[in-house]
Amino acid sequence: MNASFYVAALGACNQQERLNVVANNLANINTEGYQTKDLSFIELMRYNLNADGKEKTKLQAGAGSTYKAVTTNFQSGAIEQTESQYDYAIIGDGFFMLQNPETNEITYTRNGHFILSKHGENSYLANENGKYVLSTDKKPIVLVDGEVKDQIGVADFTNKHWLENIGENEYRANERNGRPVLVENAMVQDHCLELSNVNIAEEYMKMVESQRAYSYALKMLQTSDEIETVISNLRG
Repeated sequence: MNASFYVAALGACNQQERLNVVANNLANINTEGYQTKDLSFIELMRYNLNADGKEKTKLQAGAGSTYKAVTTNFQSGAIEQTESQYDYAIIGDGFFMLQNPETNEITYTRNGHFILSKHGENSYLANENGKYVLSTDKKPIVLVDGEVKDQIGVADFTNKHWLENIGENEYRANERNGRPVLVENAMVQDHCLELSNVNIAEEYMKMVESQRAYSYALKMLQTSDEIETVISNLRG
C-alpha cells in the first residue's frame, strides 16, 4: 500500500513540473526566437510480485515514472517583417553567435532583435543584454556609420538538443554538442524577426492532460490514505 502512495505522489510532482514547462511556453508565446520546451519522462524500475518470496511470477509492479530532462524543439518559427534595420532572422537551421565583452564567453540564440551598442570609440551590433554579435570571422561586428558591413555569422551543431538553456533565450554549448560549425552561405534576412514556435493548441492540450493526470494522482493518494486508515483501525 505504501508503494501506491509513493507512486501517486511522484506522479503528482511530475505533472506539476510539466505544467510549469507548459506555463513557461505560453508566457513566451510573443518572445522573438523562443523555442518550445517539453518534459520527457522515463519509467522507473519494475519488479516481480512473488507469492512466497522465492518463486518468481509473471506479475509485475511498477515504481512509477519520473521526468528525465527538459527538451527543446528547435523547429523554426514564423518570420515577421519589422521596421528596425538591426532586426535579423535566420532562414533555416543555426544560431546567432553572441560574445560577452567581459568574459568572452560565446553563447547562441535564435533571437535576432539586435541594437547598436556604444563601447569606447566603436559602435557594435549587440543584443539587448550588451553581448556582441559575431561575424563569419567570429569577431564582434563593428558598425560603420551605423551600418552593418560584415556578414553576420551563423553556427550550428551536429547534436543541438544538448544545448544548455541559460535563460534570456540563449544557449551554452558543451562537449555533448560537439564543436560549433559555421554555416556557409547562411540565409540571414534583415528587417525581420523569427517569432516563437509555440503551438497554442498543442500547449493547451498538454495542460489539460497534465491537469487530469494530476487530479487522478491526487485521487490515488486519497484512496491509499483511506485504505491505510481502515487497516490501522482494524489493527487497533
